[in-house]
This record gives sequence, structure tokens and C-alpha cells, in this order.
Amino acid sequence: MTPYPRIAAALLSARWCITPAALAAIRNTFEAACAGRLRADEHMPMPGQPEDYEEAAPVMAEGILVVPVHGVCARYLSAMETDCGGLDLNDTEKTLREAQADPRVQGIVLHFNSPGGTVTGIPELASLIRTISETKPVIAFTDAQCCSAAYWLASACDSIVVTPTADVGSIGVYSALVDESAAWAQEGYKLELMKAGKHKAMGIPGLPLAPEDRALIQAEVDSIYAMFTADVVANRARNGATVAEDTMQGQTFMGGTAVAVGLADRVVGSLTDLLAALTMDGRATQ
Repeated sequence: MTPYPRIAAALLSARWCITPAALAAIRNTFEAACAGRLRADEHMPMPGQPEDYEEAAPVMAEGILVVPVHGVCARYLSAMETDCGGLDLNDTEKTLREAQADPRVQGIVLHFNSPGGTVTGIPELASLIRTISETKPVIAFTDAQCCSAAYWLASACDSIVVTPTADVGSIGVYSALVDESAAWAQEGYKLELMKAGKHKAMGIPGLPLAPEDRALIQAEVDSIYAMFTADVVANRARNGATVAEDTMQGQTFMGGTAVAVGLADRVVGSLTDLLAALTMDGRATQ
């Protein structure tokens, strides 16, 4: 039995809005941990984070609250997952609600370095960001990556600011199931499954995915993708930007190209430059 059942369940059944490279890195780390190739006290950083990663905390600068959105996004993460650099959306939501109610906070900058994550909780947090932006400016900034689920959140901001080499986009949804039935058969294992419910146990290890189960999962992925793209188009239209359908096919765009295709609003050299421009006026502006 796996020592990390929650992670195993996510890899098995979660609907992901994440870059493929990041999910592959998570799978590789998980498999290494299950095989005993990682010490129990050894923490692996999430994709895109340095080995000496330490969780960033919100920082206030002249009325502007900088909120880090770093790591793989999900809800209700375990201590091990957050220690490895995962981002618990519950923590981000709490920080944003406190900022919304705090009169000292005149504006918010969400500092993104995330390949995305699971779908659960993302539309709800994006809705909260839009609500906050009605009373306080909320700006998305990335100097690394703001992809997939993270971009869904960023699109809800008043504007999106990027550095020249930052990656944004990766708009898409997928569910990656592994059919282990052939490997089980080669090792002499045969799954005997007793179940009730047509779609119950779909995707369980050792069981090939039935066509009707595959269709059900695909329909769910399509539904989430339609929600994702509709949100991006509507959110970006608030800033006068038009996002074409062929821009939302899972690819990423760098810096100025992201601006050209409507996924970002402007390019700056660094977070320091952005904050300097904002505080120069004494308020958060787009």
C-alpha cells in the first residue's frame, strides 16, 4: 500500500490544469518516494522551485500587499505537500479575504510562480479575486511561470504584468490515467472486481478503462475546459483584450508575445520595477 494515499488518489483521478512537465515531475517524485528512493525526511521541491526553496510570505509595500502564488495549486494540502512547495488555495483565500477587509491595503499584487494544479477550488478563488478587484486593484505579476490553473486565477485580476522571459498560458485541462493491466498480467496478477454502479471503480489500477468510462471522463474534461476558456475570454475582455481560440490550446507564451496574443497587458523588468511604478503614484494602478 502506498504511504501517500492522498497523492496517489490525485494522480489517479484528479482533473488537472497544469503543465505536462510539472505533472510528470510530480509523478516521478511520487514514484521515487513509494519505491524508497527518497528518505522519509527528504523533501523535494515542486517543479520550478530551487532545492533550497522556502515558502514566501505576503509582504506589504506602501499600501500594496504582495501575495505569493507559488507552487502546485490545490486545496487541503498535507503538511508534507506544503513543505515540498505546494500551494494550499485555502491559505491564499484567507490572505485575500483579510486583505479585502484591511483598510491599510490599497492594492494587491499576486506574484505568480506556478505551473498550475488541480481544478478543484480554482474557479471559486478566481471569482473571489474578481470580487475584490471591484473595490481594490488586483494585479497579477509573474517573472517565472503563470500557467494553466494559475493563469485562470491571474485572468481574474485587473491586469497581468510579465517579465520578458516569463511563461504564461497553458490553457487546457486533462486527466492522465495509466492502464496497468498489461503490467499486472505480465507479473501474474489478475484483478477480480466486484462492484455496483456502472461507472464505479473506473480508472482503478489493474483495470482497463471501459469506452463508456473514457467518454464520461472526456465529457467532464471538456466541460471544465469550456468553463476555463469562457472565464479567460470574459476576464480578459474586461481589460479590452481579445483572446483567440487558437491561443487557448495548451501552449505557453513568453513575455511580449503573451501581450501580443492578449494573455498579458504589459512587460516590466522585475517585481521591483512594478512596485516602484505603482508606489510612485502612491496607489496601485494598472
